[in-house]
Amino acid sequence: MQNRKASIALMSILIISAFTLFLVLTMSEINVTRSYNYLNTSTQNESLYGAEGCLEEAIIRLEQDPTFASETITYDTNKICEVTATGTNPITVNVEMSYDNYTENYIAELGIIEDGEAHNIHLNSWEEL
Repeated sequence: MQNRKASIALMSILIISAFTLFLVLTMSEINVTRSYNYLNTSTQNESLYGAEGCLEEAIIRLEQDPTFASETITYDTNKICEVTATGTNPITVNVEMSYDNYTENYIAELGIIEDGEAHNIHLNSWEEL
C-alpha cells in the first residue's frame, strides 16, 4: 500500500513538473518572438525614417541644382543611405537605406515647377520596393 502511494505521488510530481516545464518553455518562446518582432519593427522604422531624411536631402539638392544625380549619405557607422536621381520632369529618386544588416529600397517620383531661377519640387509618389 505504501509503495503504491509513493508511486502515485512520484507520477503526480512528474506530470506536474512536465506541465510546468511546458508552460515555462511556451512563455519563453512567446517572449523571444515578441522581442524579435519589436526589434524588426524598430529596425524597419529606423530605416524608413532615415530614407525619408535622404529623400528630403535629395529634394533640397534638386531645388538648388536640377542636375543633381546621386549621393551617399552616412548618418553614422551603421546607417548609410544611397540616393540616385534620374529623369528630368518627373524625376525618379531611388533611395537605398542600410541600417545595421537591414536594407530597404524606396522610390519616389518628383515633379518640378520652374519659376524663373527657382525650382520648386513636389512629391508625386513615395513607396517601398
